[in-house]
Amino acid sequence: MQNTTTTFDYTTQRGPYISTVSALLFLMTGEVGGIIFLIAKFLTIGVLKWLLIGALLVLYFFIAIKLLLPLWTRHRLSAMHLQLHYGLDFKVSIPRAHIVSIERARERVVMPVARYEAEKQRLNIAFSEHGQLLLRLDTPYAFQIGFGKKVFAEKILLNVNLPDELLTALKPGLIPAAKPAHNVEAHPVER
Repeated sequence: MQNTTTTFDYTTQRGPYISTVSALLFLMTGEVGGIIFLIAKFLTIGVLKWLLIGALLVLYFFIAIKLLLPLWTRHRLSAMHLQLHYGLDFKVSIPRAHIVSIERARERVVMPVARYEAEKQRLNIAFSEHGQLLLRLDTPYAFQIGFGKKVFAEKILLNVNLPDELLTALKPGLIPAAKPAHNVEAHPVER
């Protein structure tokens, strides 16, 4: 049996995000440069000077990677799992059997970061307003956001560039809710 995986991008509308992050990184570069200059100029202890400069540069590059990585991560759908991946903040593999429904949604995205919305009891990993989908699971599951924050959620708001393809791919595997059948008599099970 061939194991096929379909990849779903979610960053079609990346222009506003790139301009915001670029401006933020430009400001951070100036601040880091100024702090490094002050450390190099006024701190006379050589080892401490280089440790502080190194720690500051590591922090700067970590923040830059954390902000830019959502542009290159993608969601994947295989025969058995839906793998959701959003930068460094969120990565999970959900068995398709646990997905109860998926439907279109449209909500405003203030800042595209992975977060838990306590008032709605759901995860929000939507990068933009384009192609949003609301995924419902059979029960609340524990998810990890960022580095160590665990939350329980039954719904996940996400977006993909081609929502119709994901809806079509997921719909046949969804188990419909049990509905009473009309005009059918219940027969006892014979042993």
